[in-house]
Amino acid sequence: MAWIVNEFGHVLMVRQAQGNKLWTLPGGKARRNEPIEKALEREVREETGLTIAEMRLAAVYDRVPRNNLTVLFFVKLKIGPFEPERVEEILEIAFKTRLPAKASPSAKYFWEHRRALLNG
Repeated sequence: MAWIVNEFGHVLMVRQAQGNKLWTLPGGKARRNEPIEKALEREVREETGLTIAEMRLAAVYDRVPRNNLTVLFFVKLKIGPFEPERVEEILEIAFKTRLPAKASPSAKYFWEHRRALLNG
């Protein structure tokens, strides 16, 4: 997952098109033998049309009951033309000032721990 903020400190989130249509941070699953950094670059580009310039590992969220490990990176974007592609999996893209009521568990976790993550 990518933690991307604009110049006002608002966090970029995407709303899923499937299931409960939850708001979450951009990101997704790595393909077999795909480095995690490349997977994040691909997922951010697919979901938002944005290109990553830099990334730094921020945190890991171990969701044991779901047999899932979520990795968060702080991301800086490349400046340039913004050409989002319409992808079926994403309904909406927006910078948020607060966590939406219908947010994914991992987005909630990282949002609730953001101060420690940003200062750590």
